[in-house]
Amino acid sequence: MSVFLIPSVFILPTTTEISSAGKTHFVSRWTIYGCIMMGLWSGLIIGFITEYYTSNKYGPVLELVESTRMGAAPNIILGLALGYASTIIPILCLAITIYYSFA
Repeated sequence: MSVFLIPSVFILPTTTEISSAGKTHFVSRWTIYGCIMMGLWSGLIIGFITEYYTSNKYGPVLELVESTRMGAAPNIILGLALGYASTIIPILCLAITIYYSFA
């Protein structure tokens, strides 16, 4: 998708005026393309991370299966820990994408 969107960049004007909070900013078409790419790649990374933490083919779910054999408490604790750990990379991806888009 990154390569196929390059021709659409040339449809955009050379510079675009964006007004926010009383300030006017001029951005180039390649900056807009960069924002689109950040969003696309962040979405891809978030999809892969979600697959890793929820698929029964990978380590986190297999560890959770093993913890069910030890009882309810280890299962709950490990499940919460995996749930919290699985959000770190998506949050970083979203934060970087938002920062780049607003910068």
